[in-house]
Amino acid sequence: MNKTSTNTLVVVAAASMTGAALAHGGDIGFTIVGGSLKTGDVLDNGSGEFVLPGQRVFGGEMLISDGVSDEPGFYAQAGALDAGELIGFNVRKALRVWNGTDFSAIANETMRIENPAGTAFVDTPLTDPSSPIAAGWGFTFPASGDLDDHPIYYVNGRTGPGIYLLELELTTTQGGIINSPSFWIVFNDGGDEIQHDAAIDWTEENLVPTPGTACLLGIGGMTILRRRR
Repeated sequence: MNKTSTNTLVVVAAASMTGAALAHGGDIGFTIVGGSLKTGDVLDNGSGEFVLPGQRVFGGEMLISDGVSDEPGFYAQAGALDAGELIGFNVRKALRVWNGTDFSAIANETMRIENPAGTAFVDTPLTDPSSPIAAGWGFTFPASGDLDDHPIYYVNGRTGPGIYLLELELTTTQGGIINSPSFWIVFNDGGDEIQHDAAIDWTEENLVPTPGTACLLGIGGMTILRRRR
């Protein structure tokens, strides 16, 4: 597969949330909560960026070229990990492809996730592995300043447009920190944006656990609205 230069346009999307605007175009923010890595939204409240933990589904657009993207990246505030520690990830499942209704089908294609230097990569398996597949590389947490790094994603064996689902977990070399729960990236590789939105919604509604929802629904008839992306 021909590789494309990674010096590319980074697409920044804007949104609002009680006065705070989404930053980094939907990057995967992470922080430590209760001794575990947690993913979340990257927000800016006007005084600076921060990670709001809880979000586990992220959208990605393959805009570098057909089947190639460097979005979403990984972001964390300064001090989230000790300087010099690595933040990495494991692949938990085979790549899925959207069939217009759900992600039940394993894709014929695989996805390569490569470090920006092009010196290390991991490919998604053709079938679901019995245990997560370690990437074998990670980003080094800086001594000062925020971490904001982007792997490169490639669709291997691409034959045309598609919408894909990638399931990962975050890892770190820092002792005593538990891997994150699974999180999902829904990539749009030249497909219809309405279908991309539908695929994100399906993932949020069907794959992300919602602990405590039943209890909350019973409080005074309260209606809980799921945030749609």
